[in-house]
Amino acid sequence: DRLRANATALRDALDAEGVEAGGGDAQIVPVTVGSAHRTMDLCEALLERGVFAQGIRPPTVPDGSSRLRLTVMATHQAAELRRAAGVLADCARELGIAAGQASPIGDWAELPEAA
Repeated sequence: DRLRANATALRDALDAEGVEAGGGDAQIVPVTVGSAHRTMDLCEALLERGVFAQGIRPPTVPDGSSRLRLTVMATHQAAELRRAAGVLADCARELGIAAGQASPIGDWAELPEAA
């Protein structure tokens, strides 16, 4: 019950940040970014701020559907999950992945990648 409640809490926190998460009500919470390069940039930025969100890219997923995989545990506290959602949204905006603060991450415009 606690695991399911925490998965819901993370999804709610992501939603409040304007980040669209998939995965139904499972404890694995995918957040689609699109570009493999941008996904890994975001993954690294999150790690630097103490949030682990595994970057998943081809060949594991189809081209253009790279994503972050967040895994909720029953031992997480609601405040930790809200913080993780906020850090994810902040990092994405700082990296220029978001077209705007209100845009869900799944629809964020792909900006030209640095050469």
